[in-house]
Order: sequence, then structure tokens, then C-alpha cells
Amino acid sequence: MQIIETSIELQEHVKEHKKISFVPTMGNLHNGHLALFNVAFKKSHEMIISIFINPTQFNDQNDFRNYPRTITEDLSLIAENFPSAKVFIPTEKEIYPNSSKKNYELGSIAHELCGKFRPGHFNGVINVIDILLEMIGPSYLILGKKDYQQLCIIEKFCKIAYPEVNIISVDTVRDKNNLALSSRNNLLEDKLKAADLFQILFEASLKIKSIADIEEQTYLAKEKLLQKNWHVDYLEVKTRKKLTQPNLDDKALIILAAAYFDKIRLIDNIEFCIE
Repeated sequence: MQIIETSIELQEHVKEHKKISFVPTMGNLHNGHLALFNVAFKKSHEMIISIFINPTQFNDQNDFRNYPRTITEDLSLIAENFPSAKVFIPTEKEIYPNSSKKNYELGSIAHELCGKFRPGHFNGVINVIDILLEMIGPSYLILGKKDYQQLCIIEKFCKIAYPEVNIISVDTVRDKNNLALSSRNNLLEDKLKAADLFQILFEASLKIKSIADIEEQTYLAKEKLLQKNWHVDYLEVKTRKKLTQPNLDDKALIILAAAYFDKIRLIDNIEFCIE
């Protein structure tokens, strides 16, 4: 495993390879990340993993300061499972040498769902994705579906800015109780009860047989979460492809939610189809 710390060193490395798979992370790695790495490695044995806790995507500085930093454990996990990987661990100055960020026109999608409750978050995500893709020039960008809104925004951005990059999305990895694996899970005191989020979304998705069912079933799902002492930011059904409001012609849908349990904010989603 090779550790790369500077952009100059990174650019020297990527010049030697035409086909690169890239997985951006903020560290605190778990089995969900390993699933991404596995897909990336199958696409190209020349795999670059970045570990960078991106300050521009945090609208709460306390959240940024408290984000788990586990670099020793992360490197051990990568070395054990993917010993040929290249790991880019830049400093903040390497990514933002002028301490400035760009403002992108991301459309209404960036201001809905999580964007409504985390203003500026997705602009910060695109800042770092833009910089990393410019540095690495990968053939493949591997992303998870757990952050589905983020996935859609990155796909839309790359379609215009980096059309040569193939984005591969990977299904969410869950624990035995169907709780979506997340770095925030380690903060949970009761993971079994936290899995209620998935179960309630799953039950709602089964009961939505047509567009006419959406309003009632999302309302009932929210009520179930409230009864279990969750604080719900949102729980909505959108089209799977563009995260827009579904109409009668839309069949491929997704139910998404963000809610707090034990003061920990969790997100989840389930893809489903109606007839």
C-alpha cells in the first residue's frame, strides 16, 4: 500500500496510469467502504482511495471538529484487504491552498431534502469532488447509494464537468438488523432501535402501490417514527432518477428520510417500483 500526501506526488503517479478507479472517503472506514473498494478494484487494479475530512461540507463546525478521525485504523483496514491500493491523505492546504471555495449552480435538488436542513452542504461536497477529480482524472468514480441525494448531485455535476468519468453506484451495506452502515453508527447506544428507520421505510414502500398512496403512507411512516421518539427532518418519496416529485408516468421511485435518534442524525433510503 502506498500513501500519497501531496498533490504533486499524486499527479506524478496518475501520469503513469490510464485507467484508475477512485473512491473518495472521509475516513472512519467500515464494511460499507470495503464494498466500494471491492467494486473499484474489480474495475481497475489501479485504485486510489482518498481520506480527507472536507471542512467545506460541514455547516456545523462542532460536527466537523467531532467527526471521528481514525487514520491508523483506516490504513490498517486498507492494507489488510487491498494491499496494492494507493491512499491519498492530503492536508486541508493541499486541497484548498487559497482557503477559498467555489460556488456552484447545482439546481433545486441541492436545496431540498438534506439540502434544506444543511445549507451549503452539497456545494462543499462538489468543491472537493471537483478538486479531486481534476487531480486524479479517474476512469471510474465509485460512490455508495446510502447518500442517494449526494450521488444524484455528483452524477449531474460530472455529466457536464467530467463526462469522461464513469460513475458506479454501489448498494447500501447493512448490518444484521438492516441498519445502514455509517460512521455515525458508532455513536449510537441502541443500534437495534435505530434500525426502526429502515423497517418503517420498508413497510411504507410495500404499501405504496400507486402515486395516490404516497401522501398517506409517508404521513403514517412519519407518525410511527415520532411515536418511537425520533425527530424527523424529512420523509419523502421521489423519482429515482432525478429526485423530483413523481407523476403518473413514474414507476421507479425511492423513499428517503433523515431523522434523529439519540441525538444522532441518520439517513436512509429504499428504492422500489410501482405498477
